[in-house]
Amino acid sequence: MKLTYKTIPALCLVTLTATACAAHNAAPAKPANSPTTSAVAQPPVPPAVAKAARALGAGLLASVDGMKKVYGPESGAFGGLTATRRGLEAMAKTKVDKPGCATTGQLDAQAPAVRDAPAAVVSFMSKSRTITEALIELPEKDAVKRFPGLQPGCEKYTLSSGDAKMTYTTRPVELPRRGDRVSAFLTSVEGTGIDLKLGSVALRRGNVVMSLLVVGSKVDRKDLLDQTDKAYAALIKVVK
Repeated sequence: MKLTYKTIPALCLVTLTATACAAHNAAPAKPANSPTTSAVAQPPVPPAVAKAARALGAGLLASVDGMKKVYGPESGAFGGLTATRRGLEAMAKTKVDKPGCATTGQLDAQAPAVRDAPAAVVSFMSKSRTITEALIELPEKDAVKRFPGLQPGCEKYTLSSGDAKMTYTTRPVELPRRGDRVSAFLTSVEGTGIDLKLGSVALRRGNVVMSLLVVGSKVDRKDLLDQTDKAYAALIKVVK
């Protein structure tokens, strides 16, 4: 089965990071300062956090060739963003044979320093691929300490939800130095009946961490490098 626009949302419970899939079912693209509707009332965002988050929104990818913007940009406290909340809800419904591995290459959205940090996120989609980018501004010590990586033993793990069971195999990918630090990973998914590849990049510039996720039937190092370069070019216009 080929990966298509219609099949990706069905995988929200079993992807490497549910945040990206959650974006596909979120509200249509809207301005960064538009209010987010939710059945659960969210605590007000402190003015300083809201201001910093809006500034980050200007550093996101504005467009991706051949793709349609399907979510965002949305800004605010990272834990309160629609994609983050829906992603955490989805992950809560899954079982992981190795706890902690499901967030490989991603920041821990449940850590208070990350949850309350200014952030902005946007997502794009085509018939065969999705790209989601998030920018999170952390205290510098947390940006260094919590920088995403591949934990020992997480090279291979299994997620299950209901009758679905999928095995994830991840390997690091070397990319040229961008910012203060960069790490990248390619993940293959087995057990879906779908040819699914996940590429993730984490990049730190000062105290801002950029998270980039590419999901599609074909994702390779060149794809990650191309998208990282474009995202970094937008980032450095805002984060000096």
